[in-house]
Amino acid sequence: MKKVLLMIGLVVAGYTMKAQDVVDSKSVPSKVSSALTQKYPDLKSGDIKWEKKDNNYKAEFTKDGQDYEVKLDNTGNWVSTEVELTEKDLPEKVRNGLNKSEYKSWTVKEVEKKEKPQGKTLYKIEVKQGEQEYDVYFDPEGTLVKKNKS
Repeated sequence: MKKVLLMIGLVVAGYTMKAQDVVDSKSVPSKVSSALTQKYPDLKSGDIKWEKKDNNYKAEFTKDGQDYEVKLDNTGNWVSTEVELTEKDLPEKVRNGLNKSEYKSWTVKEVEKKEKPQGKTLYKIEVKQGEQEYDVYFDPEGTLVKKNKS
C-alpha cells in the first residue's frame, strides 16, 4: 500500500512540476519579452506561450505558418531558435546532402532548423527505416555533422 501511495505521489508531483514550467506572460521579465519582440516585431503577446526552465525562458508561437520555439536567458539574451520545416523547405544544399547520405532512402518524419548565436545553424532531420530512427544534423552546406538515435 505504501508503494502504491508513493507511486501516486510521484506521478502527481511530476505533473505539478511540469505545470510549473508554464509561465503567464505577465510574469515574464520585461527584458525577456522586449528581446523577443525586438527579434520578432510582428508578434502579439497573446500569440506567445511562455515556459520557464532553470534560467531560460522559452517562447512558442506560429509565424508565417511555421512553429517557432525561441529560448532566451533571464536577462533577455537570445540562446536559440528552432523552426519546424517541411522537407521541401530545406535549402537545396541540405536536401542534396541528405540525398547523398546513407539516409537517402529513409523516411523523413520531421525537420527543424536550429539557430544559435554566432550564426551557427543546423538542420535536424528525423529519419526512420523499419524500427530504426535517427536524428541527423546537417550544416547549411549539406554536410552531415552528427547523428543520434531517436
